[in-house]
Amino acid sequence: MSSHNPREDDAFPEREVLATTAVFRDAVSLGLDGLFDRPDVVHALTRAVRLLPVACRLAVILVDVDGHSYSQVAHILEIPIGMLRTYLYRGRRMAEDTVINHAQAFGIESRHHALGGTVDTDDPDGVRSVGTACTEATSALWVCLDGQASHERESAIRSHLSHCTRCTHQFAFHAAFLGALKRLRTHRVAMSPARAGRLQRSRAQAP
Repeated sequence: MSSHNPREDDAFPEREVLATTAVFRDAVSLGLDGLFDRPDVVHALTRAVRLLPVACRLAVILVDVDGHSYSQVAHILEIPIGMLRTYLYRGRRMAEDTVINHAQAFGIESRHHALGGTVDTDDPDGVRSVGTACTEATSALWVCLDGQASHERESAIRSHLSHCTRCTHQFAFHAAFLGALKRLRTHRVAMSPARAGRLQRSRAQAP
């Protein structure tokens, strides 16, 4: 096991999931909710990933770019899966935010909405369906998109999404982001597990 001493919040990935809502709201308010569907976003996204803190960068590259499973990456980095999820979700949020800020700075607009129409960013709960509330759906965002949710939980979330335009829009936004990350493999962002392990051990041994 690595000698890495985790921070107190490293094992609370749910906090990072909920924080993605703020990123989504910013994207919608700026007319950038279709940003990750643009073919040219990969250049800004490549830079954003390379600027991530080491632990977050390793998690994002190994899981989202290279396609390794949670358990494989946790083994490579010698950390618990809960901690991996925190780094992964944090890295995703930071990368999304960086690309959105880049697009805003350069006056890029992408005003088409994934579902058409307008999302009310002043309504944090949006349209609620019977059973699963928006906050619960949001907390399961990455778990569902990564295919890690139980059948029962995924069914409940899918039922909610069928009635909630806002949550469906948010899921589509982040799904497009994951799709853009997968395209980075052709941009030499991929990393071998051996190199990732060496970087993680160097990080753990650093004072």
